[in-house]
Amino acid sequence: MSTFHPRLLEAVTASARMDALCDFIEFWLGPRRPPFGESAEGLDERPLPLPLRRLYEFAGRWPDRESDEPVEYTVSALSHQDSLVALDRVKFEDDGKIVFLWENQACWHCRTLTNGDDPPVWCYGDHMNEDGTWFQGERLVCDSLSRFLVTFTLQELTLGSRLYLCDEGLARRFDAERASAVPVWSNGPYVHGSSQHYDLWGDVLVGALWGDGDPFLAANHHEGVEFLMKNQGPVIEIHLMRYGPWNLDIRSDGSAQARYQSEPIDERIEAPAGTFNFPEILAKLSSAASDEGQYERNTMVAFRRKGQRGGVRCQHLHDTALVTSL
Repeated sequence: MSTFHPRLLEAVTASARMDALCDFIEFWLGPRRPPFGESAEGLDERPLPLPLRRLYEFAGRWPDRESDEPVEYTVSALSHQDSLVALDRVKFEDDGKIVFLWENQACWHCRTLTNGDDPPVWCYGDHMNEDGTWFQGERLVCDSLSRFLVTFTLQELTLGSRLYLCDEGLARRFDAERASAVPVWSNGPYVHGSSQHYDLWGDVLVGALWGDGDPFLAANHHEGVEFLMKNQGPVIEIHLMRYGPWNLDIRSDGSAQARYQSEPIDERIEAPAGTFNFPEILAKLSSAASDEGQYERNTMVAFRRKGQRGGVRCQHLHDTALVTSL
């Protein structure tokens, strides 16, 4: 059980807030090494406001998990949903502001001033009005860069964790045990007026990232990963797919659907309940699944779980005989 005490909500100045954020980054990602931050020489070459300079100084070259890939366009550890721009890619605009953050599909980017203890943040790009219409231009996101950076960083740490998921059963359990959780961050400002909330539930970081949607439950340490794996919803469907037209879905009652889809053909065939021994196949495929492989050459497998929606992580199967037998 984690004994870490987050200090983000206690911080009342931008400097204290960034110090607390750096503490949390190191708690979540592990010990910081000197190469993970930008050098003083590199930072001195560019005018930056205090919160941004502090983040680059501490984590501007932090690799993604255990990868040693060099930073090129964005900061790897903080670029899973949206992206912190790499220091040497920070863009200075004619309006006196700097571009420091990109949205994942380039629909918008964020700017701030080149100096100051805690300047505002503006978003440039596509925005939705309250009446549902869209406009393109500038919108003030937050009057505090340090608060914005805390929200952004917690979002990227959550979505870059070793394991993260949305699970209805675990979400209900968290609600019932919320009193035991430690608040990490609340009313965190982000783009389009959304507000994010984070709690530390034992070794699990629970993040309400997008309004009233399902919370993300994330773990980056062994104990937290083990807890989520053990308590998430049971597998209710196995999805197998080959590069090209073939798919096979095997359901928990042993029924299945095989599909061949290649324009203009789209054919399906159903197998009744009891056709497959679901527990036995699940055990075999779980043991055989690997994170290494090539989707053009290997059959891919995904395990769909009760109470979980959205994207499901696919893995590779190298046992051709096992796949063929199905």
